[in-house]
Amino acid sequence: MKNRFPRVALIAVAGFVAVLALAPVRPVFSQAASSKQTPSKAAAKPLKAAEEAIRAKKYDAAQAKLKEVEALPEKTGYDEFLVNEMQGYLDTRAKNYPGAEKDLEASLNSGFMKQSEVPARVKELATINLDIKDYNKAIDFGMRAIKGGFADDATYQVLEQAYYLKGDQKATLRFVNDYVDQQVKAGKTPKENSLKTIMSACIALKDQNCEQHAFERLVLYYPKGDYWGNLINSLFSSDDYKEDVPKLQLLRLAFDVNVLKNPPDFTDMAQLDLDENNPGEAVRVLQKALDSNVFTEQREKAKNERILAAAQKRSTDEQAALSQKTTQAASAPNGQASVALGLTFIGFQQYPQAVTALQQGIQKGGLQNAASAQLLLGIAQLKAGNKDDALKTFHSVKGDPKFERLASLWALHARQA
Repeated sequence: MKNRFPRVALIAVAGFVAVLALAPVRPVFSQAASSKQTPSKAAAKPLKAAEEAIRAKKYDAAQAKLKEVEALPEKTGYDEFLVNEMQGYLDTRAKNYPGAEKDLEASLNSGFMKQSEVPARVKELATINLDIKDYNKAIDFGMRAIKGGFADDATYQVLEQAYYLKGDQKATLRFVNDYVDQQVKAGKTPKENSLKTIMSACIALKDQNCEQHAFERLVLYYPKGDYWGNLINSLFSSDDYKEDVPKLQLLRLAFDVNVLKNPPDFTDMAQLDLDENNPGEAVRVLQKALDSNVFTEQREKAKNERILAAAQKRSTDEQAALSQKTTQAASAPNGQASVALGLTFIGFQQYPQAVTALQQGIQKGGLQNAASAQLLLGIAQLKAGNKDDALKTFHSVKGDPKFERLASLWALHARQA
């Protein structure tokens, strides 16, 4: 049963890039005085007029004056710097980003820019190059900001987009994973878009383990149903959860985090529960499905109503036999009967009794699947309100990778409870 859940929307490439608004141009003559530079005599008057026109928002007039300066036969380097500064402002305002990139980079490389203004310019150029799809230059300027110690969150977002949109998925993973690790070490919550970028790169690389780990981090920091659904779906698609017991345990997790949506999965879970002598859970699963109108076809609805009726009768019989089965389990030579009893108690939502039975069964030993029993104990402890004990139990599940993975997901779920 593939595609139980729609794959969550990942990063939206179109519309994901947003150019930072450039700051208004400073008064050029006050800048000149502070930097002990002045424009040439021929350029001074039209430059002054261009500045005044910009302040008055007469942008066409400012453009005309800048063209006068550009036409001068003997311009100084500082004249060109001032022209590039104002022309870069005009280009940015007009959303002519290729032109703005050329002008503002020329200013940066002119040698006339004050050092205090270099960080902002480098970050602006990283963003503009991302917008015009020159990803290599966006990366160069972004890394320059990081090495210079003045990168901010916006710079890191520009870089992760540039790596991803460039198509270098391995570099994307290295960079964004490092960024996320830095945020976590600093006690911050990683940005959701960063985690989604990692997921997109994992999918592009067709790396299932990478994909599952990425979804685990999304679930950890942003426990949305879509993320849980996709994470669990990635496990359903593997061969590890085809057998009855692992499959039932996975369905149990999906049901508990409220992402069980596929009609046949409700039926499968109920029937597997009945096979495991857990009618109480089968009743709850089918009752929820029927109450939510999960079964849209009348034939399927009728079929599951019949299964529910059988589960309800079994449930009544099992409840009447609990006392006798508790006694029998206590005298059994191994712990298997106690574990089975613990599962039945879980189904009836009698969680303290389930904890006691499962602990007795695990202590006795001789179990068919010790890792699965340990997982059930953690679930019972969590449902009984003992989160700390449950987390310890989930972390102690060892010996079978399938159940170790499920235990780690239940631990995730427990921390969010």
